[in-house]
Amino acid sequence: MKIQWLAWVFLIGVVALLLASIGVDAAHSQDVDARIVRESTAIEQARPWIVTIVTFLSFCFSLYLYLNQAKKSELKEITALSEQKIDELRFRFDGFSQAVTTREVGHAEKLQTVSERLLSVEEKLKNAPTDDEIHALRLTVAEVQGDVKVVVNDIRAMARSHEKIERMLTEDRRRS
Repeated sequence: MKIQWLAWVFLIGVVALLLASIGVDAAHSQDVDARIVRESTAIEQARPWIVTIVTFLSFCFSLYLYLNQAKKSELKEITALSEQKIDELRFRFDGFSQAVTTREVGHAEKLQTVSERLLSVEEKLKNAPTDDEIHALRLTVAEVQGDVKVVVNDIRAMARSHEKIERMLTEDRRRS
């Protein structure tokens, strides 16, 4: 903020110097005769160059301040977008974590049911079953295998989703 005020003061000073130079030149041209022009000092002859250089430096300084301010605002905008993206990914990850927890509970319950069914099959096999009972037990074991495959495939899918989210978070951290 102080730099902006300094720039404005500098710019106003340059404009005042330029106007004063123009005013002095106008007065000089009206009142000066040939003798005074020949006796002018080197500084008076260099005055237009000094004014031009100071004006150019003022323009460069003002342009620098403008571009610097634009970079700062662009950086703030990029930072805000990055923070928004990170928050969005965290929200998605938290939702994913809750879904994983719910699914894990479901998997635990399903695996508990599978375990109980396998125990019942094991007990029935100990009691010398008939051919019909053996056929029914084979069907039960096939159903249990299907349930286990479903749980295993779901766990694999969750692991892939988890890895994908971890990669996204890692890439976003690298960009930040």
